[in-house]
Amino acid sequence: MALVSPYISYIGKEFDTDRIKEYGLTIQISLGGFSFVLYDASLRQIVALQAYNNINSTVYAVSALKEFCSDNEIDMASLKDFLCVVDDSNYAIVPSPLFEPEHERTYLDFCSENSGGIVMSEHVGEADCNVVFGIDEELSESLRSMLVQPVMRHSAAVLMERILPKNQGLKMYVNVRQKDFDIMVAQDDKLKFYNSFGFDSTSDFVYYAVTVMRQFGSTDELELILAGLVVQKSEVFSLLQRYVRNVNFAKAHTSLPDELDVPGHCLYVPLSLI
Repeated sequence: MALVSPYISYIGKEFDTDRIKEYGLTIQISLGGFSFVLYDASLRQIVALQAYNNINSTVYAVSALKEFCSDNEIDMASLKDFLCVVDDSNYAIVPSPLFEPEHERTYLDFCSENSGGIVMSEHVGEADCNVVFGIDEELSESLRSMLVQPVMRHSAAVLMERILPKNQGLKMYVNVRQKDFDIMVAQDDKLKFYNSFGFDSTSDFVYYAVTVMRQFGSTDELELILAGLVVQKSEVFSLLQRYVRNVNFAKAHTSLPDELDVPGHCLYVPLSLI
């Protein structure tokens, strides 16, 4: 029996255990949140999705995933792709010419107050940098309990990789989580700014967003694009519109099934990897 219940739970009629070898699985883990998307890699079609809020332990998250796979006869060893995206503010961005693998821990200690656990990194060619990030021991142990180990990635690297090549003009992208958010500013295909901010209130959120925006241009001219845990009928969106003329939501690379009444931008990171 699952220790937590999903607020989104979907299994499409297209789900077919005979096609498991064509399926990919992407997990997204953030502070207090967890989701996973099962998709047909050859058809680029979502066949199952679950999302959870208020998860205090990654053990619960991984247990829920294992239970889902067991209940639906999914042999994880047969999956075509298996990714785990860490979506948090525990990272450091190091320009490639300055990056030295043996100093990963030093980079993370300098940029993050929560740099314990296991440190790893990934190169982002689109921004000519390396994203150094950490995963806590609990998550590491939980993932080791799986029969198959996922490829580990960080949301900062995913966002740069997916957005920069297609970006046109000067735009600001905001990836929202429950208690913090990332801001990325891009000029065409060049990264101009990337940082994370914690917030306790709507006014905090808008203050940080507008302050960064004004460093790069007028709030009447610069477009702000939202992704993650923010919707149109929210205090954050309403207050942003009072200060920023052009506020839009990110368009997910893959559409969610019509049966799901969930905006695609809310799951922008995992959907961008399909």
